[in-house]
Amino acid sequence: MNGKVVIARVLNSPLIKGFGVTLLGSGTSKVILMLATFIFTHLLSKEDFGNFSFIRNTLNIILCICALNYVGLVTKFTAEFEYKVESKARVVLVFLFSLAVCLVIGLGLVVLPENAMNSILGESSLSKYFRAIGLLLPIFMLQPLIEGLLRGVKLFKLIGILQIVTACLFVVFVVLGTHFFYVDGAVIGLLLYYFLYAAISVYVLKRYTGVFSSFKSIPWRAVKSESTIMWTMILPVFILSFVEAPVNWWLQVLISKYDNIESVGSMSVILQIRNLLIIIPNYFFSTFTTFQASLNAQGHYNKYFDNIVKVFVGCLIVGIMSSVVLSVLGNFILGLYGEYYVSELPAFHVAMAAFPLLLTISLMKTSMLIMERQRILLTTSIIASVLQLLTMYILLSSGVNPVSSFFWSQITYCIVTFIVCVICVLYDKHKYIVKLKTE
Repeated sequence: MNGKVVIARVLNSPLIKGFGVTLLGSGTSKVILMLATFIFTHLLSKEDFGNFSFIRNTLNIILCICALNYVGLVTKFTAEFEYKVESKARVVLVFLFSLAVCLVIGLGLVVLPENAMNSILGESSLSKYFRAIGLLLPIFMLQPLIEGLLRGVKLFKLIGILQIVTACLFVVFVVLGTHFFYVDGAVIGLLLYYFLYAAISVYVLKRYTGVFSSFKSIPWRAVKSESTIMWTMILPVFILSFVEAPVNWWLQVLISKYDNIESVGSMSVILQIRNLLIIIPNYFFSTFTTFQASLNAQGHYNKYFDNIVKVFVGCLIVGIMSSVVLSVLGNFILGLYGEYYVSELPAFHVAMAAFPLLLTISLMKTSMLIMERQRILLTTSIIASVLQLLTMYILLSSGVNPVSSFFWSQITYCIVTFIVCVICVLYDKHKYIVKLKTE
């Protein structure tokens, strides 16, 4: 009976319900996107798929700099609306900062001289797409930030529906574009997907929430009074993006230079497989952030850190088991994408070995974000990224396969980040638990 009561409480908890809805909706959309990659690898040659992947990956990196890395902050601040009135002004500041960054980067892509663009990209045929990205970037950035708002107000079902609909549109746009204009059409379909995703997100926010009207009531002086978070929270996240995103992009450039663009496609396939594996945990973490931010805002630190410990142990167990199973099935999984990807099995094993670290790091980063440790994350990222880049150069110079080198360098990054995150979370736990005992 006691066991049944515990199970019933777990299943009926708001956190598990929110996670379940998120998993059903958002998870379905990611499965659709994964299946779409199977289609694209067969519709396009390996070289053309490499070009398409390079554009898509670079766009994701640019969006990380402009918006994606701020989603956690937006979710945290939105979840605190009920307990901290200043959080509304903080959300406004995040949006304004993100828009300013988009305008600067977008303008840079538009006006950059052709020779400079070709020198950076290495392919003259790609420059036109990046100029189009520059023009559309301020629109693209709205989607991830709006999703952060929706998570903060716990509209998980609405987010899932939105992601499923847009994922289906992505498949349709890219397949039709490929059919009529081959790789050019695939890229056009990709850009159209991002544009409509942002436009639909704006409509959903206005139609189903009262966030717009809530922001209209915020006096400008309240926004100015919170401007200090620009230096303590927002700017560190920006610099963090500017460290990690370009480093990851440059690692892809190194792969293509030491081998060829086809290797970028191989790396993208392995990354997608691992990203698919981390989808479910990431959905849990995004839901977890909302509830943990509320606990922190209310000062319920015992419950807060008890949740962290339980989820950490669960992540470690799931990560190790998943890594072993995926490594055993590596030949079969890579073969689904095409027989020429099976040769990257050693790189696949390295990528899977990093999975337990990635899971636990993602969990601890949610706590560091909530506890406003952005400056520590920034310092850690700079050190880890330098060591990651150094590892990549050493391995490539030693003749190690470029794709395997990429994932070995990621393991270096993960180890450094893991150590710092564990120390920081343990310090916060000691600090706040002691604070409770003395009150």
